[in-house]
Amino acid sequence: METVRKGITDRKQLLRHLTGALFFLMILFRMAGTALGEEQSRELMVLPRQAHIVVSIGYETEMPDITLISPDGTAYSEAAGNVRVEHGENTAFYFLPDALAGQWLIRFDKKSNPTITADYAEYTPDLTIDSLVLKGVSGSQAEISFHTSYAKDVTYNYVVYAVLLDENRNVTGQKELDHGTARTGQEENRRISLSSLSSYENYYLELEVYLKEYGLETYDTRITDQNFGYVNEHQPEAIGGVKVEIDPAKLLFTMDWSDYKVSCDQYLAAFYTAASPDTPLSYQSVESGYNSVIFDLPSDVHAMTVELTYIRNGVASAPYRRQIDWEKGLILSIDTPENTNSAQAVITYETDAQRNAVISVNETSQQVVLTGSDSISIQLEEFSNEVSVRCALDDMTDVIYRKSIYSDRIAPVLRFYEKVDAISVEEDHFLLTGETEPGCKLTVNGVEYPLNEDGSFLADLSLEKDENVFSVISTDPAGNQSAQNVTIYHGDVPAAAAIAAGQNGDGDGMGYLPMFFTMLIGMSVVLTVIVTGVVLGKRRALIRGVMTVTTLRNVFLLVTGFLAAAAAFARLLAERARAAAESLAFIRAAQRSPQEAHLMLKEYENLNRIFFVLAAAAGICLAGSILFMVLNRVLKKRRNTPPNPGGSDRTKPKPGAGPDSSKGRRIPAGKRGKAKAENETKQVSADKQQSRNSSASDVAGTGQPQSTASETRVKTEPKAAPAEPKAVKTGVPAPETAKSVRAEAGASAQVSSGTEAAGPAQVSHGGKSATPAQVFHGGKSATPAQVSHESAATAPTSHESAPAAPAQSPSVSGAGSASENTNAAPTAPPAVFCPHCGKMIKKSKAMFCPFCGKSLRS
Repeated sequence: METVRKGITDRKQLLRHLTGALFFLMILFRMAGTALGEEQSRELMVLPRQAHIVVSIGYETEMPDITLISPDGTAYSEAAGNVRVEHGENTAFYFLPDALAGQWLIRFDKKSNPTITADYAEYTPDLTIDSLVLKGVSGSQAEISFHTSYAKDVTYNYVVYAVLLDENRNVTGQKELDHGTARTGQEENRRISLSSLSSYENYYLELEVYLKEYGLETYDTRITDQNFGYVNEHQPEAIGGVKVEIDPAKLLFTMDWSDYKVSCDQYLAAFYTAASPDTPLSYQSVESGYNSVIFDLPSDVHAMTVELTYIRNGVASAPYRRQIDWEKGLILSIDTPENTNSAQAVITYETDAQRNAVISVNETSQQVVLTGSDSISIQLEEFSNEVSVRCALDDMTDVIYRKSIYSDRIAPVLRFYEKVDAISVEEDHFLLTGETEPGCKLTVNGVEYPLNEDGSFLADLSLEKDENVFSVISTDPAGNQSAQNVTIYHGDVPAAAAIAAGQNGDGDGMGYLPMFFTMLIGMSVVLTVIVTGVVLGKRRALIRGVMTVTTLRNVFLLVTGFLAAAAAFARLLAERARAAAESLAFIRAAQRSPQEAHLMLKEYENLNRIFFVLAAAAGICLAGSILFMVLNRVLKKRRNTPPNPGGSDRTKPKPGAGPDSSKGRRIPAGKRGKAKAENETKQVSADKQQSRNSSASDVAGTGQPQSTASETRVKTEPKAAPAEPKAVKTGVPAPETAKSVRAEAGASAQVSSGTEAAGPAQVSHGGKSATPAQVFHGGKSATPAQVSHESAATAPTSHESAPAAPAQSPSVSGAGSASENTNAAPTAPPAVFCPHCGKMIKKSKAMFCPFCGKSLRS
């Protein structure tokens, strides 16, 4: 047992030793792999043309081994020394000048780097000027030498300039003297011609070299350390003169050589100050044809030197120079502020010599002579003024002082939004509101209150018991003031104070005008509605639409009248206000208080605006009344139009009895026109002709001639009462009802046959009489609205031409004796015709005509 245990322990120890050895071998193999690495080869780039190429290699831990292989098989590496390599942070740059076109390969060993990157780009080698030396100046030539370097020996271009420098060696002027080509890596000596330069004592030479290769350009510049002076024997003369105008207020000065212009290519204008006497503070190039230039003037400079040259055929002329000190011997100022309420401006001066000056105010100028120390007052125009004082320092130099002055002599408007002569409040503070001109200064009892942009203000005033008086002053920028006192009562205010404060009205009654006109319009509308309702309420036959349209028409007409009257009244007040604003009263009001004059103008504007509003409202109401008037006529016309046969529910008038029938229409003689009389005459003639034509024919079964005469209208008194119906006893049984035709409804007519006469409402035939509602013919009776078909008389004469009896006598038969018939029907009421339109009305007790709507009792 013990032996077995010992064997197991030995095997475990052996296993541990083997595991450690295996782990050691793995670490050793890893180290060997890292040390030896693995060399790889891949394509780097394909160049379409020959160029300067820089290849950048990026890595993480250590520099890899890199070899670049060109298309012809040449290997470039840092170890071989045939390529320039620059190292950066985890980056190496390989410069390949004149790299061949084609496929390039890269052979590398990453070493411990997990990855590496490779990029390429074109570059341009630097062309550098190593030295530039000015050897000397002889006559009109300068001798220089220079040397340049490049990545290889090439030919480059160069240009030599003559330049001007400032104190910081910055180039302020440049002129080309020479150009050409040279080789890199060689010392070059050149002689430069100076004949194109103008005479000057402080020139420098500048060399510029440049090279363009493979589409890319490189260049370099350098300036000599030595300067030189040069005098051109062929230099043009200086210009004759330059006038200078200085404006200290605007910090500008102008150079003008219009009187001394020359023929040249261009002008060069410059000025110097005491701080830089050799270097121009500013200069400008001016084309030929322009003869002036403007410079900005430094605020701390009062003395300067101006210079002007011109260039002809590439050579600058001798410079024209003049020193100017405009504060020496002259002090001048315009003392009046820009905003003033004064009518004059004050100019003070001090001069060491007598000087001529021109003072201008807008378009007005005057000449004065300044001597010693004094002041001058000049008249200002109202509102805007451009004041200038031009003073001559010498014959070629003027100093001009300018100032814009606004002369405002009108006090600002100060207006409150309520009457402020006496205000009554119970609180111990009051918010005073009003307006003045924008930009003014507002004070209340000396305390300034801010203004809004539009000039309105709100002042919170603290009040003491009883009366408080506040002085409100508005001051504009020119110094004009408008002042008003505000009286405010705090606590119990006497009635007299309330009346003085105008709390019960404006005092002129104008405040009640809107209320007055509103009351009148309202009363007119109510009155129109009541009157129209009472009048139209009695006309029950009218439809509701006609009543409504008539009411609206009347209302609009009445409102139009009131509005027109109000507009005329407003126009009258506006004309009075306009006349007051154009009279002497307005000027006096403006002298007393600008606020009062402003209110006069405001009153005219308000009244004029009210007039236009009222006139427009009256026009609208008039148009509405016309519209309702037309609509009313259309409705009435439709009401009076006869209905279509069977298309309306109104009763169609009976033939010969209706108001529109051509037969039997009864119209009072006093209302009949001439045309109606002519129509009746024609109808009677036609009836007679028809009677003669039918006299030969006999009535069937009677042996008597048949009367075919047309019906003749019989005039009756409209107000005659119908006769009491009476029956005529003939001893003959009651006849049967015969065939009938329609007779004129309500007409009182007489028809006789044989020798017997009928009464006012009776018709007799063959010695028999009929009741007012019956007509007898052949022993038969007719209805009240019918006449016997065989013998109904339609004319005032019988078949034997017997005259009809008068309408006022009772009915008789035979010798005039008549007896009452107790079985007779009652008499039909007479027809009623409208005295206005002539149409028949069915209801005899109607008060109004259903066709025209007018009263039947008038």
